[in-house]
Amino acid sequence: MGDIADFYKENLEKMENAINLLEKYAAAGDLTPGQHAVKKTLREKAARFKMMLEAYENRSCENNEPDIYRWKEFCGAAGSR
Repeated sequence: MGDIADFYKENLEKMENAINLLEKYAAAGDLTPGQHAVKKTLREKAARFKMMLEAYENRSCENNEPDIYRWKEFCGAAGSR
């Protein structure tokens, strides 16, 4: 699909793995407030990456070609800062 989609997928996988690890620690005992904050932030970023990936995939399907020059448009559609 392209470098941008690969970037989104790779980072999404990393975030989901980190979230799963924190959830395992939470099941074993209480997380610290800092760990809860990290987990919340990771969930928010993962949701944003999912939205950006969907926006990119939808746009790529329409044009049949990746467009790396419209990066800001994809990020803006997902509410990225």
